[in-house]
Amino acid sequence: MDETEVYRNSMSFAVGNREKDLWRASYRANWECAVFIRKTLAENFDGMHLSDGCLQTILDAYGFNRVMWVLANTVGKGKGDGRYYQRMGKNVSYPAGLPQFGVLCHFPPRNRKRVGG
Repeated sequence: MDETEVYRNSMSFAVGNREKDLWRASYRANWECAVFIRKTLAENFDGMHLSDGCLQTILDAYGFNRVMWVLANTVGKGKGDGRYYQRMGKNVSYPAGLPQFGVLCHFPPRNRKRVGG
């Protein structure tokens, strides 16, 4: 499993606090995690269902905290994307636990398959 710590502040904060290397390592791990999620979903989705063990494969590779950070960032940046907010309504609150000061990075899953359409 990737052991890189999830850096939860913005790059500007990191630069100002001499933590740019921590931010950069976390960003790389986030991006690799997003790519791995996209690849794993593509390989394990049959059009209607994910295969057994798909989620565990992702969690084993990157851990719960990183996977949740990447997914929450993706949803937080994708408010205009109907895949995330279409069924939940337009008054969905900002994802819990994510700072709202420019820290979000878009790590898009890019899988366009949708169940039922």
